[in-house]
Amino acid sequence: MRCAARSTLCSHSETCTSAPSTPWSTHNKLMAILCSNFSDLLYLDEDNMPGRDPSYLFSTPEFRSTGAVFWPDMYSIAPESSIWRVMGVPYVERWAQESGQLLVDKSRTWRQLLLAGFLNQRQDFYYTMVNGDKDIFQFSWLATRAPFHMVSWPPAFAGVIMPDSGEFCGNSFVQHDTVGLPLFVHAVGAKDFHADEYRFRTQWEALKLYSPAVSLPQQAQREDGGCLDAVDTHPHAGRRSEVVAFPAVFGNMEPLLKSLRRNATLPCTNHFCFATH
Repeated sequence: MRCAARSTLCSHSETCTSAPSTPWSTHNKLMAILCSNFSDLLYLDEDNMPGRDPSYLFSTPEFRSTGAVFWPDMYSIAPESSIWRVMGVPYVERWAQESGQLLVDKSRTWRQLLLAGFLNQRQDFYYTMVNGDKDIFQFSWLATRAPFHMVSWPPAFAGVIMPDSGEFCGNSFVQHDTVGLPLFVHAVGAKDFHADEYRFRTQWEALKLYSPAVSLPQQAQREDGGCLDAVDTHPHAGRRSEVVAFPAVFGNMEPLLKSLRRNATLPCTNHFCFATH
Protein backbone atom coordinates (compact mmCIF):
# COMPACT_ATOMS: atom_id res chain seq x y z
CA MET A 1 0.00 0.00 0.00
CA ARG A 2 1.27 3.48 -0.88
CA CYS A 3 0.20 6.83 0.52
CA ALA A 4 -0.05 10.16 -1.25
CA ALA A 5 -1.12 13.64 -0.21
CA ARG A 6 -3.90 15.34 -2.11
CA SER A 7 -1.60 18.23 -3.07
CA THR A 8 0.79 15.91 -4.89
CA LEU A 9 -2.04 14.31 -6.85
CA CYS A 10 -3.59 17.52 -8.10
CA SER A 11 -0.70 19.95 -8.45
CA HIS A 12 -0.13 19.24 -12.16
CA SER A 13 -3.71 18.71 -13.28
CA GLU A 14 -5.76 21.56 -14.76
CA THR A 15 -8.93 19.52 -14.16
CA CYS A 16 -8.17 19.12 -10.49
CA THR A 17 -7.25 22.72 -9.86
CA SER A 18 -10.28 24.16 -11.66
CA ALA A 19 -12.71 23.40 -8.83
CA PRO A 20 -14.76 26.45 -7.84
CA SER A 21 -13.77 28.53 -4.85
CA THR A 22 -16.65 28.20 -2.39
CA PRO A 23 -17.22 28.07 1.37
CA TRP A 24 -17.19 24.27 1.01
CA SER A 25 -13.55 23.14 1.01
CA THR A 26 -14.52 19.53 0.41
CA HIS A 27 -14.64 19.93 -3.38
CA ASN A 28 -10.92 19.05 -3.46
CA LYS A 29 -11.64 15.60 -2.05
CA LEU A 30 -13.57 14.49 -5.11
CA MET A 31 -11.08 16.10 -7.47
CA ALA A 32 -8.19 14.29 -5.82
CA ILE A 33 -9.97 10.95 -6.11
CA LEU A 34 -10.83 11.50 -9.76
CA CYS A 35 -7.36 12.71 -10.69
CA SER A 36 -5.28 10.15 -8.82
CA ASN A 37 -3.65 7.39 -10.88
CA PHE A 38 -4.66 4.66 -8.44
CA SER A 39 -7.34 2.09 -9.18
CA ASP A 40 -8.17 0.57 -5.78
CA LEU A 41 -8.21 3.51 -3.44
CA LEU A 42 -8.77 4.12 0.26
CA TYR A 43 -9.33 7.80 0.92
CA LEU A 44 -8.81 9.21 4.42
CA ASP A 45 -9.35 12.75 5.64
CA GLU A 46 -6.16 14.25 7.02
CA ASP A 47 -7.53 14.05 10.57
CA ASN A 48 -8.56 10.40 10.16
CA MET A 49 -6.07 7.83 11.50
CA PRO A 50 -6.22 4.05 11.13
CA GLY A 51 -5.59 2.18 14.35
CA ARG A 52 -3.85 -0.57 12.37
CA ASP A 53 -2.86 -1.30 8.77
CA PRO A 54 -6.13 -0.96 6.80
CA SER A 55 -4.86 -2.57 3.59
CA TYR A 56 -6.80 -5.78 4.33
CA LEU A 57 -9.97 -3.88 3.41
CA PHE A 58 -9.07 -4.32 -0.26
CA SER A 59 -9.46 -8.09 0.17
CA THR A 60 -12.78 -8.08 2.02
CA PRO A 61 -15.76 -9.80 0.33
CA GLU A 62 -17.76 -6.57 0.60
CA PHE A 63 -15.23 -4.61 -1.44
CA ARG A 64 -14.47 -7.37 -3.92
CA SER A 65 -18.17 -7.90 -4.70
CA THR A 66 -19.23 -4.24 -5.01
CA GLY A 67 -16.15 -2.12 -5.62
CA ALA A 68 -17.29 0.45 -3.06
CA VAL A 69 -17.45 0.50 0.75
CA PHE A 70 -18.92 3.46 2.62
CA TRP A 71 -19.30 4.28 6.31
CA PRO A 72 -22.37 5.57 8.20
CA ASP A 73 -22.88 8.76 10.10
CA MET A 74 -24.87 8.93 13.35
CA TYR A 75 -28.27 9.68 11.81
CA SER A 76 -30.58 8.62 9.01
CA ILE A 77 -31.45 10.73 5.97
CA ALA A 78 -34.69 12.64 6.45
CA PRO A 79 -37.54 11.47 4.18
CA GLU A 80 -38.50 15.09 3.47
CA SER A 81 -35.06 15.92 2.08
CA SER A 82 -35.21 17.18 -1.51
CA ILE A 83 -32.26 14.99 -2.47
CA TRP A 84 -34.53 11.96 -2.95
CA ARG A 85 -36.70 13.69 -5.52
CA VAL A 86 -33.89 15.55 -7.27
CA MET A 87 -31.82 12.38 -7.71
CA GLY A 88 -34.84 10.27 -8.68
CA VAL A 89 -34.27 7.81 -5.84
CA PRO A 90 -37.28 6.34 -3.98
CA TYR A 91 -37.12 6.97 -0.25
CA VAL A 92 -35.86 4.08 1.86
CA GLU A 93 -34.80 4.55 5.45
CA ARG A 94 -31.01 4.47 5.42
CA TRP A 95 -27.94 5.85 7.12
CA ALA A 96 -26.47 9.18 6.16
CA GLN A 97 -22.87 8.79 5.03
CA GLU A 98 -19.72 9.87 6.88
CA SER A 99 -17.15 10.44 4.15
CA GLY A 100 -13.98 10.79 6.20
CA GLN A 101 -13.07 7.43 4.69
CA LEU A 102 -14.00 6.00 1.28
CA LEU A 103 -12.98 2.70 -0.30
CA VAL A 104 -13.51 2.50 -4.06
CA ASP A 105 -12.38 0.56 -7.10
CA LYS A 106 -12.23 3.33 -9.66
CA SER A 107 -12.17 0.94 -12.61
CA ARG A 108 -15.61 -0.38 -11.61
CA THR A 109 -17.13 2.81 -10.21
CA TRP A 110 -15.90 5.48 -12.62
CA ARG A 111 -19.42 6.33 -13.79
CA GLN A 112 -20.59 6.91 -10.23
CA LEU A 113 -17.51 8.97 -9.37
CA LEU A 114 -18.09 11.19 -12.42
CA LEU A 115 -21.67 11.79 -11.29
CA ALA A 116 -20.42 12.63 -7.80
CA GLY A 117 -17.95 15.01 -9.45
CA PHE A 118 -20.83 16.67 -11.33
CA LEU A 119 -22.77 17.16 -8.08
CA ASN A 120 -19.60 18.38 -6.41
CA GLN A 121 -19.00 21.04 -9.08
CA ARG A 122 -22.56 22.32 -8.49
CA GLN A 123 -22.34 22.24 -4.73
CA ASP A 124 -24.15 25.57 -4.25
CA PHE A 125 -27.28 23.66 -5.26
CA TYR A 126 -26.73 20.04 -4.17
CA TYR A 127 -24.92 20.70 -0.90
CA THR A 128 -27.97 22.53 0.43
CA MET A 129 -29.85 19.20 0.43
CA VAL A 130 -27.18 17.16 2.20
CA ASN A 131 -24.48 17.91 4.74
CA GLY A 132 -21.61 18.97 2.51
CA ASP A 133 -20.05 16.36 0.26
CA LYS A 134 -20.97 13.38 2.40
CA ASP A 135 -24.08 11.92 0.83
CA ILE A 136 -23.30 12.83 -2.77
CA PHE A 137 -21.31 9.60 -2.90
CA GLN A 138 -24.04 7.16 -1.93
CA PHE A 139 -26.66 9.09 -3.93
CA SER A 140 -24.47 8.87 -7.03
CA TRP A 141 -24.46 5.09 -6.54
CA LEU A 142 -28.19 4.94 -5.75
CA ALA A 143 -29.15 7.07 -8.76
CA THR A 144 -27.20 4.79 -11.12
CA ARG A 145 -28.39 1.62 -9.34
CA ALA A 146 -24.82 0.57 -8.66
CA PRO A 147 -24.01 -1.74 -5.73
CA PHE A 148 -22.10 -0.56 -2.68
CA HIS A 149 -21.63 -1.79 0.87
CA MET A 150 -22.51 0.46 3.80
CA VAL A 151 -20.76 -0.73 6.97
CA SER A 152 -23.53 -1.86 9.30
CA TRP A 153 -21.90 -0.84 12.57
CA PRO A 154 -22.70 2.71 13.70
CA PRO A 155 -19.73 4.91 14.54
CA ALA A 156 -18.44 4.97 18.09
CA PHE A 157 -16.90 7.92 19.89
CA ALA A 158 -13.40 8.28 21.32
CA GLY A 159 -12.80 10.75 24.11
CA VAL A 160 -12.11 11.21 27.77
CA ILE A 161 -13.76 10.80 31.15
CA MET A 162 -14.60 14.16 32.69
CA PRO A 163 -12.60 14.45 35.90
CA ASP A 164 -15.36 16.20 37.86
CA SER A 165 -18.50 14.36 36.77
CA GLY A 166 -17.01 11.04 35.64
CA GLU A 167 -19.08 11.26 32.46
CA PHE A 168 -17.83 10.36 29.00
CA CYS A 169 -16.93 13.27 26.72
CA GLY A 170 -16.33 12.36 23.06
CA ASN A 171 -14.11 14.32 20.69
CA SER A 172 -13.62 11.92 17.75
CA PHE A 173 -15.57 9.49 15.58
CA VAL A 174 -14.51 5.86 15.51
CA GLN A 175 -15.46 3.82 12.44
CA HIS A 176 -15.45 0.02 12.18
CA ASP A 177 -14.34 -2.41 9.52
CA THR A 178 -16.79 -4.65 7.67
CA VAL A 179 -16.96 -7.20 10.50
CA GLY A 180 -17.42 -4.67 13.29
CA LEU A 181 -13.89 -4.17 14.62
CA PRO A 182 -12.94 -0.54 15.40
CA LEU A 183 -10.48 0.67 12.77
CA PHE A 184 -10.45 4.44 12.08
CA VAL A 185 -10.26 7.34 14.55
CA HIS A 186 -11.59 10.47 12.87
CA ALA A 187 -10.47 13.33 15.09
CA VAL A 188 -13.21 15.76 14.08
CA GLY A 189 -13.22 17.45 17.48
CA ALA A 190 -9.82 16.53 18.89
CA LYS A 191 -8.00 19.05 16.69
CA ASP A 192 -9.58 21.88 18.67
CA PHE A 193 -9.88 20.03 21.95
CA HIS A 194 -7.85 21.80 24.67
CA ALA A 195 -6.99 18.95 27.02
CA ASP A 196 -5.02 21.10 29.47
CA GLU A 197 -8.06 23.26 30.04
CA TYR A 198 -9.88 20.23 31.49
CA ARG A 199 -6.80 18.71 33.14
CA PHE A 200 -7.16 15.59 31.00
CA ARG A 201 -4.25 13.14 31.03
CA THR A 202 -4.75 12.13 27.43
CA GLN A 203 -6.73 12.99 24.33
CA TRP A 204 -8.26 9.52 24.06
CA GLU A 205 -8.72 7.42 27.14
CA ALA A 206 -12.20 6.00 26.61
CA LEU A 207 -14.26 4.58 23.76
CA LYS A 208 -18.06 4.61 23.66
CA LEU A 209 -19.38 1.76 21.54
CA TYR A 210 -22.93 1.28 20.27
CA SER A 211 -24.53 -2.04 19.45
CA PRO A 212 -26.21 -2.46 16.03
CA ALA A 213 -29.79 -1.24 16.07
CA VAL A 214 -32.80 -3.53 15.94
CA SER A 215 -34.24 -0.95 13.55
CA LEU A 216 -32.44 1.96 11.96
CA PRO A 217 -31.98 4.63 14.62
CA GLN A 218 -32.97 8.20 13.97
CA GLN A 219 -29.99 9.54 15.82
CA ALA A 220 -28.87 13.09 16.30
CA GLN A 221 -25.38 14.16 17.17
CA ARG A 222 -25.18 15.94 20.49
CA GLU A 223 -22.50 18.46 21.41
CA ASP A 224 -23.07 19.28 25.08
CA GLY A 225 -20.31 21.56 26.27
CA GLY A 226 -18.18 20.61 23.29
CA CYS A 227 -18.59 16.86 23.88
CA LEU A 228 -19.62 14.56 21.03
CA ASP A 229 -22.26 11.98 21.81
CA ALA A 230 -25.38 10.58 20.18
CA VAL A 231 -29.02 10.74 21.13
CA ASP A 232 -31.20 7.94 19.84
CA THR A 233 -34.67 9.29 19.13
CA HIS A 234 -36.09 6.03 17.77
CA PRO A 235 -38.50 4.64 20.41
CA HIS A 236 -37.89 0.97 19.53
CA ALA A 237 -34.30 0.95 18.34
CA GLY A 238 -33.08 -1.27 21.17
CA ARG A 239 -29.82 0.65 21.38
CA ARG A 240 -27.15 -0.20 23.92
CA SER A 241 -23.83 1.48 24.55
CA GLU A 242 -20.79 0.72 26.65
CA VAL A 243 -17.69 2.70 27.55
CA VAL A 244 -14.38 0.83 27.41
CA ALA A 245 -10.75 1.86 27.79
CA PHE A 246 -9.37 3.29 24.55
CA PRO A 247 -5.91 1.64 24.83
CA ALA A 248 -7.57 -1.76 25.22
CA VAL A 249 -8.88 -1.39 21.65
CA PHE A 250 -6.31 0.78 19.88
CA GLY A 251 -3.25 0.94 22.10
CA ASN A 252 -1.52 4.31 22.47
CA MET A 253 -2.36 6.56 19.50
CA GLU A 254 -1.46 9.77 21.29
CA PRO A 255 1.80 10.18 19.30
CA LEU A 256 -0.26 10.20 16.10
CA LEU A 257 -2.42 13.03 17.37
CA LYS A 258 0.63 15.03 18.43
CA SER A 259 2.08 14.50 14.96
CA LEU A 260 -1.19 15.72 13.45
CA ARG A 261 -0.89 18.94 15.44
CA ARG A 262 2.78 19.45 14.54
CA ASN A 263 2.10 18.95 10.83
CA ALA A 264 -1.00 21.11 10.67
CA THR A 265 0.79 23.66 8.47
CA LEU A 266 2.11 21.16 5.92
CA PRO A 267 0.60 21.04 2.37
CA CYS A 268 -1.64 18.15 3.40
CA THR A 269 -4.31 20.31 5.03
CA ASN A 270 -7.99 21.18 4.67
CA HIS A 271 -8.96 17.60 5.45
CA PHE A 272 -7.36 15.93 2.44
CA CYS A 273 -4.91 13.06 2.68
CA PHE A 274 -4.76 9.78 0.87
CA ALA A 275 -4.12 6.23 1.82
CA THR A 276 -4.08 4.49 -1.53
CA HIS A 277 -3.51 1.10 -3.09
